[in-house]
Amino acid sequence: MLIARDFLSPVATKELAGALRTPADLLGASLIHNERPTGWVDWLRSVGVEPQAGARTGEALRRR
Repeated sequence: MLIARDFLSPVATKELAGALRTPADLLGASLIHNERPTGWVDWLRSVGVEPQAGARTGEALRRR
């Protein structure tokens, strides 16, 4: 029985959003996510972008 579906969506400051032209531009940004460690990887792949090894996602930020 399905209770709910996940919905992932990037949110950014006005300044950062203005600098982004394609989803791949997020690869150079520090991505913060603390509830689902694979959230950014899943989202990037869903829009056709393969995350680079060592991308600065929430999981990496938590370990610093």
